[in-house]
Amino acid sequence: MKFTIQKFSSAFLIVFLFVTNVQAQEVPSTGRSNSVTLDFNNNNYKALKRMREFIDEGKFQRAADRASRFIKSNNNNLRNGSSMTPATLEAYNILCVANTSLGQVEDGMEACNESIKNTPNSWESLKSRATLYYMTQDFKSSLSDFESALANSPNGAISDVLKQNIGVVKSKVQ
Repeated sequence: MKFTIQKFSSAFLIVFLFVTNVQAQEVPSTGRSNSVTLDFNNNNYKALKRMREFIDEGKFQRAADRASRFIKSNNNNLRNGSSMTPATLEAYNILCVANTSLGQVEDGMEACNESIKNTPNSWESLKSRATLYYMTQDFKSSLSDFESALANSPNGAISDVLKQNIGVVKSKVQ
């Protein structure tokens, strides 16, 4: 059974979308979390970049579909003894963001949790899951994830937006 959210705070959504746009990766050598450089081959980079473009364009279903196919394709390698690649972890986060934007909370939570399980300090995944918790009005969990995302965020602009999100969530907790 899918649980969808029809309404949530417009101010929070604007802040969430701003963070989503800020995090879009522009060059393949840029690290995503904690200044760790991810090693994507050119095809993976192009596929992930296109998924991010779909999110930036508001084409969340297309981003979710592409991320799901990418994950399925790359997870076939796990059967051969390979470990999960950074590109697959990024695709899980893209799937989380896309499903969150579509209001598909359960699917989004599953994708976020998979990403966090494999990269517990990923500020993006923590921020995405915090947004999901906010949407479901689990404000304590949302606050915890936003604070963890802030602790692991790479720069000032992202940190500033995460601090705004923390302020919004704190107003709901008290």
